[in-house]
This record gives sequence, C-alpha cells and structure tokens, in this order.
Amino acid sequence: MLSTDKANWLERNCHYFRDCPFYLARVLPFLLFAIGLLRLALEGNAARTVQRRAFQQAAGV
Repeated sequence: MLSTDKANWLERNCHYFRDCPFYLARVLPFLLFAIGLLRLALEGNAARTVQRRAFQQAAGV
C-alpha cells in the first residue's frame, strides 16, 4: 500500500519499506552528506600526498 501522507506511513512494517518515497526522502540527505564528507577526506589525503612528495623531492629524500 502506498500512502500519500506521513500520518498513514507504516515505516518498517511495510513490505516495500526500502522502496518507499518517505524512507528515501529521509535517508537521501544523510547519504549525500556522508558521500560529501568521504569525498573531502579523499581529496584531502590526495592533496597531502602530493604535498609530501613535493617536499621530499625538494629535500632530496
């Protein structure tokens, strides 16, 4: 059963919980935020690696 309002939302009791637009609307912002943080962390690590290699080359290590 697809409900059009949150008052009748069955949450985890619904068989189609994972495909539910209400569930996706609640989870999607958190997923996008987590992906953004991961991307920033990876970009930061890449930048630090490049800086470290440049420093090592300049120092003759």
